[in-house]
Amino acid sequence: MVGGSSKELPAEPIGSNNDDEADPVAEANSLYDQLEHAILPLYHGKPDAYTQIRRSAIAINGSFFHTQRMVLQYVRNAYLGVEP
Repeated sequence: MVGGSSKELPAEPIGSNNDDEADPVAEANSLYDQLEHAILPLYHGKPDAYTQIRRSAIAINGSFFHTQRMVLQYVRNAYLGVEP
């Protein structure tokens, strides 16, 4: 919970639909809706809350998006011909 109020957080995470067939238009609309109604108001009105969300996102995704994994994936795909 950011800033003591759950109203500040998106009701549903961006890209959280579990359908096998992803609808790119619906995903884009969800992204823009979350940016307009959840993220930008925090960015402009409550920079500390925005910073907390940003740091949380980095912490969650940092274990996957790191240099070692990217280099190994590049080598596998470019030189070994292994598909992901």
